[in-house]
Amino acid sequence: LNLGIVLVKQKNCTSALERLNGALAIDSSQPAAHLYIGITAVETDELDQAERELKAALVLGGPEYSIAHYYLARLRMKRGDRAAAILELQTYLNTSPVGEDAERARKLLETLKHDSGQ
Repeated sequence: LNLGIVLVKQKNCTSALERLNGALAIDSSQPAAHLYIGITAVETDELDQAERELKAALVLGGPEYSIAHYYLARLRMKRGDRAAAILELQTYLNTSPVGEDAERARKLLETLKHDSGQ
C-alpha cells in the first residue's frame, strides 16, 4: 500500500494501480487504497472508476478521508458540473478547514464561484 501511495505521488499511475489493487485484493476495506486508486483514476480520466473509489474511501474512512471530496470536485469539473464541484469543495472545507489541500481548495472554490457569477 505505501509503495502504491508513493507511486501515485510520483505520477507513476500504472505501477501505482498495480500496487494499490494488490493491497485491495488482500484487504478491500482499506480506505487509503480506495482513495489513491480514485486519485489516480481522476488523473487518467477514468472518471467512473474514480467516483466509485473516492466514494468508497469516504464510506470506509469517514471524515478522516474528507480529501476525497477535493478529488470528487476535480472529477465534477472534468465532467463539466461546476455546481457539483462547488458543493464538493464546500464539503471538504467544512470537514477539513485546515486540511492538506485546504488552501488549494479555497482558491479553486473562489475561481469556480467567480466564473459562475456566485
